[in-house]
Amino acid sequence: MSKHSRSQGVSQAPGKLLHCVLLGLAAVCGLWSITASVDRLKWGGAGVRAIAARVWANEEFKGDALTRVLSAAEAAKGSGCPLAAQGESLTIIAYGNAKTALSSDGKANSAERLIVAENQARAALACSPHRGALWFFLFWAKIQQTKLQSTDLPLLWMSYRLAPHEGWLQALRSPFVMRFFDALPPEGRLLALTEFGELVESGRANRTAATFAELSPSVRERLLPIIERVSQPKRQQFGSALQELGLDVQINGVSDPNRERWEHYISAVDKVRDVLKKVSKVPERAEIQTE
Repeated sequence: MSKHSRSQGVSQAPGKLLHCVLLGLAAVCGLWSITASVDRLKWGGAGVRAIAARVWANEEFKGDALTRVLSAAEAAKGSGCPLAAQGESLTIIAYGNAKTALSSDGKANSAERLIVAENQARAALACSPHRGALWFFLFWAKIQQTKLQSTDLPLLWMSYRLAPHEGWLQALRSPFVMRFFDALPPEGRLLALTEFGELVESGRANRTAATFAELSPSVRERLLPIIERVSQPKRQQFGSALQELGLDVQINGVSDPNRERWEHYISAVDKVRDVLKKVSKVPERAEIQTE
């Protein structure tokens, strides 16, 4: 080998070595970045909020995935208060975890998860008592464990007072509260009725119709005047949603396509019945006159 070729090979060696070192650093940095992003997804503020959003969208999590998220968040928390949004997100995750257990066969682990949900709501409230949703989640967790108690109603009133018009919370709160409508005091019934009407007005026809379908006839009667005050387009949406569920409910200002289709024939039949009634009375009059 010539001196020139040897010198060229020696000069290229540091470049190759540097290239390998840079590739190694890039691989390490990439691995660290992936690990850090996973950590942020699981335990960081933005990650916790992302998981809470998935819970809120009714995404199913396998096994004890949410339990592990909550355990890791508990282990990683500091001595101070987290951001209000993070505390609320963890409470939503705890709520979803408990709700999943309650809907499972045998309600496995439901008692433990409800305790976690209650404790998480209390911890979040200690730092963010101004968040109306937290008061409702605490009310929900307690009611699931001990049924409705009058001593728990102030929790519900606080959720109404602090978050009266938050649509996402109303959509959750209304169907749950309507289940206990008859057990509520007058002011509580008024709040529940008003909120139901607001949800219909907001366009949540399918959700409110599903709630309406599960209520007793007496509670439905209380809701009808509220629904009839809703704007006509939204009222029609609600009525159509009820019809899709197979419910025949007469609501002023809501058209019934099935009835309208047969209205002409129904009217004709009614007229024929009137004529037959008149004809059937003629012989009786004739007999009276001949006597």
